[in-house]
Amino acid sequence: MKHEVSRKKVRVEKGSVVACENDLYRVEHYLDMREVLGVSLKTGLPKKLDIASLRAPSSEPADFEPEEKDISLIATEEWEVVETRLHGIKPIIQGKSTEEIRERAESLGVSLTTLYRWYRGYQNHGGVAGLLPRKRGRRVGDRMIDIRADAVIKQVIDTFYLTLQRPSAQAVIRKVHLECSKRNIPLPSKNTIRNRLNAIDGRTKISARHSRQVARDTFDPAPGNFKAPYPLHTVQIDHTKMDVVLVSEDDRQPIGRPWVTFAIDIHSRMIHGYYLSLEAPSATSVAMCIANAVLPKDALLAEHDIDSNWDIWGFMDNVHVDNGADFRSEALRRACMLHDINIDYRPLGKTNYGGHIERMMGTVMAETHLIPGTTFSTVGEKGKYDPEAHATMTFAELEKWLLSFITKIYHKRVHHGIGMTPEEKFTEGILRGDGTGMPAKPENPQIVYLDFLPSFERTIQRNGVNIDGLNYYDGVLRPFIHAVDETSGKKKKFVFKRDPKNIAEVWFYHEHEKNYYRVPLADQSIEHLTLFELNELKRKAREKRGGRTGEREVLMAYDELHEHIEASREKTKKAKRQQARKSVARKQHEAILPKKSPRSEPVTGDEDDLWGDLSDIPDFDVE
Repeated sequence: MKHEVSRKKVRVEKGSVVACENDLYRVEHYLDMREVLGVSLKTGLPKKLDIASLRAPSSEPADFEPEEKDISLIATEEWEVVETRLHGIKPIIQGKSTEEIRERAESLGVSLTTLYRWYRGYQNHGGVAGLLPRKRGRRVGDRMIDIRADAVIKQVIDTFYLTLQRPSAQAVIRKVHLECSKRNIPLPSKNTIRNRLNAIDGRTKISARHSRQVARDTFDPAPGNFKAPYPLHTVQIDHTKMDVVLVSEDDRQPIGRPWVTFAIDIHSRMIHGYYLSLEAPSATSVAMCIANAVLPKDALLAEHDIDSNWDIWGFMDNVHVDNGADFRSEALRRACMLHDINIDYRPLGKTNYGGHIERMMGTVMAETHLIPGTTFSTVGEKGKYDPEAHATMTFAELEKWLLSFITKIYHKRVHHGIGMTPEEKFTEGILRGDGTGMPAKPENPQIVYLDFLPSFERTIQRNGVNIDGLNYYDGVLRPFIHAVDETSGKKKKFVFKRDPKNIAEVWFYHEHEKNYYRVPLADQSIEHLTLFELNELKRKAREKRGGRTGEREVLMAYDELHEHIEASREKTKKAKRQQARKSVARKQHEAILPKKSPRSEPVTGDEDDLWGDLSDIPDFDVE
């Protein structure tokens, strides 16, 4: 199984041209969140089109196609190019006259042709990914400028630019060049310095150059007044520890409380996405939640056997997340930027900033108090109730419960804050006459998912690749065994992606083909394994054997766990068989035994022998 790197977006607004099967269609009307009415450009005939099957028309010459590759291989200077181009075209993205575009090009110091090429790349690719340069770049972290110049830029920004004097960008450039000249350091380009300034977080910039109060007034919405003008304008993301203790699949013993990350669309109050995990929240939790939010969820519901719908998908404009260190990941920021998502960090404790999602999480937690094993919200509510003693639900069972609640109850009951159901509000905001129209969809959803997965760099050995003590192997790795990097002369490292909820496989990025390949565990008897389960297996292996744990110890522990599960299943089957035999025997007994009738004389010994031949008596299991 492989996936080609393509971050094209399919525009589904009315009037746009889309590809479906072997024809091109112009979108005429929205039928619902799953279908549109298109008119064939070839025949002129209308046809219902399934949105999930639509593709972007491929009509661009090679000169306009950016070099697509794994996000971790996009070099620092390439990100700088992207940010420069995005800054250049932002004022004209929504459309301008030729004269206005010409004026914009002159103000940037570039030709009209260059600016138009940037604009066309953005429009035809459907977003920021279309601004990537075609030439190959260096790895993340590499810089074309002298490391000493980079240190000077940072020093000037910290001590000169981020001050109440508020010097201009031009003044910063002069200051950097002056300091570099004094130290005989090669001068960095003006664009490099501007890109460093543009990359500074907006709140940090305003707080340092104006005041914290101005930053609060700018970025913190007033309590109860924050609204989003249309669907997917702003999505709030936050974590909470669920008020329920779970049990393991094998021995049904308590394993602790899970964490859930939610994304809520502020305009409609629909839950845009989620991520359930037994691991503590991190930037990975946010990334996986965003990926879940952006992508269609039909396959997810089918996987959990949920007979409902969850028709919210598409790229949000802005994401509000906490300002904690776990959320400030450069990989997360770049993945969001590549997909045109702006991350807005909020200070800790600012409940007015995240009030909508906190109320939603409170609603969900209140529902969990009906689940056996709930911890309730307070000690007073809990009383003498022992959550671990009453816990009955596994992780998979809780996830199905959560999906059912979201899709069958939360989205379909009236929300008092908006006067209708979240589902109705979202659909109205998309499909009504003055609505925003259908959001753009990723042409290759799998690439969006892979962009947000955690990355690993590993060498490839004869037995494949080793990550966290587990070996993964597939024939696609064979040509790269003991590969050497031509530049450094050291063993070459390759990019692998892994989903924490299924580490029984990884995704290998083939740099030459620009494809991702699925690579399973070398021991393919393990079909599914989560990162939490792996860590638990390692812990148990260490407790039992002591010392370091490798793949052999982990797999042995996994086999023991599997045997325990099978033994448990056999015990359950045996108990059910015994119960069934008892039921059959009881029915046979009732059928053979004659109905009682009034007797005037006592029963003699011979008359009481109702069974006759004892060989016909069925066996009873008496315990």
